[in-house]
Amino acid sequence: MEGKERRGRVSLPRGLLVLLALLFAMGLAYASWYTITTITGKVKVEEAISLDRIEFEASLYPGESTKESFTLTNSSSIPVTVRFEATIEPPGLEVELPGEVEVPAGGQETFDITIKAPPYIEPGEYTIRIDVMR
Repeated sequence: MEGKERRGRVSLPRGLLVLLALLFAMGLAYASWYTITTITGKVKVEEAISLDRIEFEASLYPGESTKESFTLTNSSSIPVTVRFEATIEPPGLEVELPGEVEVPAGGQETFDITIKAPPYIEPGEYTIRIDVMR
């Protein structure tokens, strides 16, 4: 049999044949899907907490104090806890803030700030900035 070329089938392992068949079938399944249209949209996430006012004015003499009240409104369906930080320019006044306030879902909560002018404070205008944070 020398000089004769041997022809025959190529034999693949059975596991490889099964894998190839599965890959082919999956390709056909995915190939049958196409895009009809695309849905797009914009979602705006809004702040749920608002204040009844964001400005105030007060007049004090050295050694006096005053209180300002504010009302927070929560428009969301879950309770929201806020906290406060104050910055005073120039330094000198004292400001007492609540630690944290929980505003109920769909509800309101009122809080007070107290502003004190120490007896030794220099007369002038001071700016108080109160950050309401969550």
